[in-house]
Amino acid sequence: MLIMEYNKRLKNSVWEYFDFLSGVDPYTLSREIRLIMPPRRVLHTLGVEERAVTMAHRFGSCDTEARQAALLHDITKSFPSQLKLLQMCDMLCEGRLLPAVLHAVTGAELSKRLGASDSVISAVRWHTTGRENMTKLEKIIYLADMIEPFRKEFPGKKKLGMLCLDDLDKALHLGLTIALSHVESKGLEVDPNTVRALSWITGRLQGHE
Repeated sequence: MLIMEYNKRLKNSVWEYFDFLSGVDPYTLSREIRLIMPPRRVLHTLGVEERAVTMAHRFGSCDTEARQAALLHDITKSFPSQLKLLQMCDMLCEGRLLPAVLHAVTGAELSKRLGASDSVISAVRWHTTGRENMTKLEKIIYLADMIEPFRKEFPGKKKLGMLCLDDLDKALHLGLTIALSHVESKGLEVDPNTVRALSWITGRLQGHE
């Protein structure tokens, strides 16, 4: 029933699409995740969920919140009109946002409308860039997004995966370093939040915090 209604609404405007998903409780959405995402996005999302729950158990975080944040982290990514979603929700107050970050902002807003906890909303919001003073759940979702088994291999992925089960802060430092190096190698603009996140976690590891 949900997927039939979803498909009908999706053919109409972005407003109906967003309003429809905003009316679905998080647990129903979690069960239906396979039906409202493209197949490749489903695989990625389920991979992030598996890694996030494993890390939550390892580091004493709430596995229910880790699961929910993982399932929601890319919930709006496949929708083509991110700017329309931002405008509709009056979310253009964050300043200039890089294209790769837009789905994190709209996903966080949808998570809020679904009734997710502040911790989950924040983990969805910062899963693409990281930020200063990241919470344990934010670190877990950021890293799970990088190391999930269906993501294409990249230099350092195996080492990062092992660190993710050993030392969360060291894993975050490596993950941010890899992410910045990748963006710079592509000649793309670096999000300042990622730079600040790396500076913060470097200081934390060096005992400056």
